[in-house]
Amino acid sequence: MNSKALAVLGCSLLLLILAECQQKEKPPKATEKKVTKEPKPNKLKPPKATGEKLHQAAAKPPKGKARVKPTAPPSQVHQPASILTRVVAKGRFQKVPDSLTLTAGDTLELRCRGRSVRWRFPAYLEDEDEGRLRIKHFERHSQLLVVNSRAADTGEYSCWSFQCRDSECQDGEDRTGKAFIFFTDPQELFVPTEDYYEVVQLRTNHPTLLPCQVTSPLAKVTLHREFPPEEVAVDGIDISYDVKRGFVIHRPRPSYAGSLFCMASLAGMRQISTKYMLIYINCE
Repeated sequence: MNSKALAVLGCSLLLLILAECQQKEKPPKATEKKVTKEPKPNKLKPPKATGEKLHQAAAKPPKGKARVKPTAPPSQVHQPASILTRVVAKGRFQKVPDSLTLTAGDTLELRCRGRSVRWRFPAYLEDEDEGRLRIKHFERHSQLLVVNSRAADTGEYSCWSFQCRDSECQDGEDRTGKAFIFFTDPQELFVPTEDYYEVVQLRTNHPTLLPCQVTSPLAKVTLHREFPPEEVAVDGIDISYDVKRGFVIHRPRPSYAGSLFCMASLAGMRQISTKYMLIYINCE
């Protein structure tokens, strides 16, 4: 082989070696396309899914701290149910409110849940012998029935039950029920009494009650002195009025002594109550 042919062959080998080196240094074209098309992470605007996860993570309490249970509002706090109900029709019952207004002549039927029930009602019903008051005890409730009701039946009706185990019975703490029931009568604005005069003692530092109870909570009631005839001021501090009880003298004084009476007016009708002879007694 001559020198010229050897030179050409050497140049060809050199060119092949250089081409192979260049191919190794350059990345393939497909790889270059993938690198250029890969999206860059956006740090300012995270994806929606990531935002929801962050919101949920913020809502969760941190680990290691006890969860505080939300307290229920006062209106949702469980209150013990009253055991006193009223029968309004056959098979129909009604929860008895704090006060109830009926018409004289209506029949009152109350039921009290419990195995051993006791009743309390106006003393007038207990004293009369006409049989208008009837009480029956059953296995799981007791019934109080007032027929041919009158204005004099106005007052508080209450019941309580006993928790009985074997032969021992104890009062139930929340097993009570009560209601004040008005029996309205257009001819009787005040609950009738047999006394025309009633002596009341005014004792120092002791509230005094003038029990002029009305048969309708809508009646307007005022307090009056008989001699000299004048209306006694009721300011709610020295003297206050309770529609279920009457007038209460909170601060008895010698000036209140004498003959007082209550006056009620309703629907154009006016009546006076029993007269109360107040006698002041100094207990100091």
